[in-house]
Amino acid sequence: MAIRSVRTVLVTLSLLCSFAQAHAQQPLTHCSNWLKGGAARTVLEHYSIGYLAGMSTIWDVQQLKPENPGGRIRKNADVFLYVDAHCRINGGDDVTVAVFKLFRELAGQK
Repeated sequence: MAIRSVRTVLVTLSLLCSFAQAHAQQPLTHCSNWLKGGAARTVLEHYSIGYLAGMSTIWDVQQLKPENPGGRIRKNADVFLYVDAHCRINGGDDVTVAVFKLFRELAGQK
């Protein structure tokens, strides 16, 4: 049992260190990469959809399903338009910030 706890701590620390190092440089998830287009944009589009799906599952938020409030998000392209608008206005942000903001709006947590 103690070995499992130590292993968990080590894995967590290594992930935190790699996360910190990635953010010391410009991370893949930076809005500038979204706006450039190309392969990085494609990866970020998949990331955005996966992030929303994961958050809605973890928090059991029903509004993220097709019957979301106001019907604003009906397809993946709607998510991409939201992130695109956010990144154009807030170029120094991370795509994660945009997607989390969208999640909060759809979940009614403004």
